Amino acid sequence: MATARRGDLVRFGLVPATLVGVAALSVIYPTLAPMDAVALAAILCLFLSRGMHPGADGAAPPAPPAHDEFLSTLIEHSGEVICVIDRATVVGYVSPSGPRMLGWSDDAVIGCSALDLVHPVDRAIAAEGLAGALATPGLSAPLEVQVLDGRGGWRLVEMVANNLLDDPSVDGVVLTVRDLVDQRPRATDFEYERDFTAAVVETVGVMVVVLDRAGRIVRFNRACQQTTGWTFAEVEGRTFWDLFVPPAEIPRVLQRWDAMTAASVPAAYENDCVARDGSLRRVAWTTTALCDPEG
Repeated sequence: MATARRGDLVRFGLVPATLVGVAALSVIYPTLAPMDAVALAAILCLFLSRGMHPGADGAAPPAPPAHDEFLSTLIEHSGEVICVIDRATVVGYVSPSGPRMLGWSDDAVIGCSALDLVHPVDRAIAAEGLAGALATPGLSAPLEVQVLDGRGGWRLVEMVANNLLDDPSVDGVVLTVRDLVDQRPRATDFEYERDFTAAVVETVGVMVVVLDRAGRIVRFNRACQQTTGWTFAEVEGRTFWDLFVPPAEIPRVLQRWDAMTAASVPAAYENDCVARDGSLRRVAWTTTALCDPEG
């Protein structure tokens, strides 16, 4: 195969390209001096020509990286995990980014059903989505589900399926999995926090009462039940001061209540608390108003 000599390149390659470059630069930068435009165009063409043709010593330009190695490196450092499943949803391939993104190793994932990696709460949605993807070639609508990570926890991800079963080079459904954990809180985080808070409230050795804005009881912990003799089922929804505050002290308690809810700051006070048997218990309260965005 014949190669272009530098003289041929100048006569038949650089000159026309330089003229085209001058015209383009003149349109893009109308204030650019003509000689400056010529110089810039010539430098650009020379730069590009060195990458396309042999140098003065006849050496060939550097070879591009191997195609498979190039793609593997890109996939490994991708911000997404790519999986391939068969018609039975069995995982046959996990991209090199799997261990880094979700802790998915080949040994742990390949050979198992993709649905086994999905949280039981989301499994029905995932099964329906994958069934649709298996029946329809091409891309399917994204799914947001929780999947098992390498540490045994659950991660919220977006999963997009691309049915390439008709492509003999793939013969499967490609799942692109994007971690959403940094974008929104996981439902399991809220569930854990709720359960942990409930456990603390129930086992703490002090009385904890939660009231709504009208003063109705919505939570009444175990210490309250032991101290007053009332069960939560008996007091739920009833107004706190009508049940536990002596009539003579109700006006003062209501005044404190109004001040506390208006300022949304902690307040402390003492009053007598009426037990179920009619006895009085002197208690010291610390109250805080926690309001939602609507107040």
